[in-house]
Amino acid sequence: MPAVPEAMVSVLASAVKAARAALADLDADDVPHKLRPVVASTGPRLPPPLLEQLITALDAHEWLREAAREHLAGDEAVAAAFLAREPGWTVTVAEAAIAVEAEASQRALDTAQAKLSRLQSRYEVAKQKARAAAEDARAARQQAKQDVAEVKRRALDAARAAAPDPSGRVAALEAELADARRRLDAAVAEAARSAEKLRMERRRRAD
Repeated sequence: MPAVPEAMVSVLASAVKAARAALADLDADDVPHKLRPVVASTGPRLPPPLLEQLITALDAHEWLREAAREHLAGDEAVAAAFLAREPGWTVTVAEAAIAVEAEASQRALDTAQAKLSRLQSRYEVAKQKARAAAEDARAARQQAKQDVAEVKRRALDAARAAAPDPSGRVAALEAELADARRRLDAAVAEAARSAEKLRMERRRRAD
């Protein structure tokens, strides 16, 4: 049995409901054998195989369509056209199914566009953070270079005013220079870690 399109299932929902009510009114012995699983199903919605079976039976059997019409609400024009089979009924049903498909397609398009917009916004935020991190890294490197230059200047100044114990003064200056180098290395390492965190965040959001 070919699958019934989702749009057709939607537009024939009222006809299906009416047909289930008509079958429920029948004596158990009067229900066709193939439709007894439909009657036995008590849930608000039929499982897809039983739903397709009932729609196929409605399409094939006039007696079932007539019985279903007795349970159909007066404002169900598409279902009424499907059950009555008056001239032009196929156009009515097809147009309704096309409208349902168009609405579903529009909803899917709107959802995709909204998702794209969110992704674009996240990308822009990530790009701005990356630029800010790069600026911070450049500023940290520049500050570290300035610190090293300042230590060197102080070392030269101190060398010009040599102390009575030159070996001790030289050792102190070397310690200051080593400390400045450590600060430079730490600043560069911190900038690298910040840039790596941003790259990982962008990959995670892109996935």
